[in-house]
Amino acid sequence: MPGATASGKIRRKDVPMSIDVVETLVTVVREDLAVESTDINRSSHLIADLGLDSVGFAIAIVAIEEKLAVRISEREMSECETLGDVADLVLRCRGTQQRDRADHV
Repeated sequence: MPGATASGKIRRKDVPMSIDVVETLVTVVREDLAVESTDINRSSHLIADLGLDSVGFAIAIVAIEEKLAVRISEREMSECETLGDVADLVLRCRGTQQRDRADHV
């Protein structure tokens, strides 16, 4: 397997960025939002499965911005239904914000 060590483990630098984002979002859900579910993944619904309410959304936005160095709006976050939607949003915003910074250099 390309990018794997002799033990078969994938080196961190070779893990696709989207997997890193999902892992970080799962950490946000478990640690910052104190959700104890053992089955948190891309298809987890923010409200039905994870129990997010308006306060949870606000906490999530702050934690995501801090941990993933991206700016997202309340409107953008409120349009997300699943953790995968949030991951896709983060990746879109990250790309847009990197392009914006490059344009100003």
